[in-house]
Amino acid sequence: MVPNRMLRVLKFGGSSVGNADAFKSVGKILKHYQREEAVVAVFSAMMSVTNRLLAASEAAARGDMKQATNVKNFLFDFHRKTVEDLNLKPMNRVELLEWLEVSMADDLMGKCEEVANLGLVTGQHSDYISSLGERWSTAIMAKYLGEVNVPSTYVLAADILVTDSVAGGATPDLELTKQATIRRLVPLLQEGESLPFLPFLSFSLSLLL
Repeated sequence: MVPNRMLRVLKFGGSSVGNADAFKSVGKILKHYQREEAVVAVFSAMMSVTNRLLAASEAAARGDMKQATNVKNFLFDFHRKTVEDLNLKPMNRVELLEWLEVSMADDLMGKCEEVANLGLVTGQHSDYISSLGERWSTAIMAKYLGEVNVPSTYVLAADILVTDSVAGGATPDLELTKQATIRRLVPLLQEGESLPFLPFLSFSLSLLL
């Protein structure tokens, strides 16, 4: 599918993207492999972020939006420090921090407000909220890779992963996922780009068809 190039898929857990130095180490790994291989890199949330996201949703379910907001503020400061320590170009740093701030306000707190109104964390809310950390870490990595001359494209799992849409326990349809992966990733890999993407999001089948 990728002529004359070996395909390498790399998965980096939370400790591998735990801080700016860890991001830089991953960047060196990807740059090394990308010289001769097509690379797909999958990233977890930064260390401890997923647990904090779930704690925010649980606080919202109890009606404690103050605690949910405290978690959001902690997470923004945590990601902001990483972005600043990466020494990105000023325009890229500002753009990324603004995106993170909006995502945490709209995607995280917006869903927490829904949870607070319901008084419980549904499977769909849990799936969505727990996926946000991967979105944030992958966006940071994609921006950093651009600065160290590693061409990359940020791909959401929702672009390629087709599931049965069971909230809290979705099962992937391997054949449809294979087809979607070929359509989305192969043209990018043939162009010689590495592909950082996040590993998890339950979503409706209709989004891909």
